[in-house]
Amino acid sequence: ITESTHYRCTQANYRVYIIDECHSLSPQAANALLKTLEEPPSNVVFIFCTTEPENVIKTIKSRCLVCGFKNISIKEIAERLKYICEQENITADEDALEFIARYAKGGLRDAICFLDQLSRHKQPLTMDFLKDALSLINTIDIFEFLKLIINKKESDAISKALELSFEKPLLDFMSIFIETLENIYLYKLGLFESQEKALYQQLASQLSRTAILHMVYASQSVVEKAKYFFLFSQQASIAFFVSQLFEFLDNSQATQSNVKSNLLSELLHLPPRE
Repeated sequence: ITESTHYRCTQANYRVYIIDECHSLSPQAANALLKTLEEPPSNVVFIFCTTEPENVIKTIKSRCLVCGFKNISIKEIAERLKYICEQENITADEDALEFIARYAKGGLRDAICFLDQLSRHKQPLTMDFLKDALSLINTIDIFEFLKLIINKKESDAISKALELSFEKPLLDFMSIFIETLENIYLYKLGLFESQEKALYQQLASQLSRTAILHMVYASQSVVEKAKYFFLFSQQASIAFFVSQLFEFLDNSQATQSNVKSNLLSELLHLPPRE
């Protein structure tokens, strides 16, 4: 690339290089580009794309104009998936398409990849099919697990977690649990809709917003320690996760303001206040 930047364009005014997932560049490759980025030819433009801007080396980031893009809304992704299904003659329920949109977490490319993979099964895309194909954990089961934590029944909570995570990786189980807590919080604010409204309403009435924030903060703190769990079996890892969660909830000295600041910073993708 660095050598070709010195050649003149034959048909266009600019030579444009698009480097996708630039956070994956090796140190050697990144260093090789630095000189060209510092003094680029007038007819050369570099576009670096990444989903992990925090992992792009500072020397490259400092030489670029950073343009951030927001996630696409769930509604827009679902509408695009519906259009693709109509064009490709794929039978899909609207609920299933909305779930795929949520599952992709705002990434249209990921949503389309999920749709493509699921459509290869040659079956109508329904919620029942998605739960089987993706080994999803039922929301009702997560709510039952959450109730055990609220009632401080550690042994029962471990047993329930082991039952739910029988065929599910540990980090997936933890992320689903945290996502459910966040959805309950958003439901209390009137920012989340679900077909399982009665379940959300029941649990939301039992938890204050501060309590939910505290539990999310505790869960995220346990997730940060998850790399140590993989030294053990799946069963032991789940048991350690639940025990650590109970211990954090019992012993945490975090103030309510710090809890709110940390969680809201996560939701808004902003650095926490000092």
